[in-house]
Amino acid sequence: MTNPKLGEEANNLITATGGKYGKMYFLSSLLEENYGLFNEIWVEICKKEKKVQKTEGDGIS
Repeated sequence: MTNPKLGEEANNLITATGGKYGKMYFLSSLLEENYGLFNEIWVEICKKEKKVQKTEGDGIS
């Protein structure tokens, strides 16, 4: 059964093994093959998050 929060079968980014208790998650071969691209995207997301946090903190209290 697919966990709707993780969507491991829907997005093909992770794979799961084991039963309900102690289930382990791993990167899919698709994500492993494209990990460099994933990392570039993640870095850009983090940069935007920092800009948003900095902008939110610039207001006068």
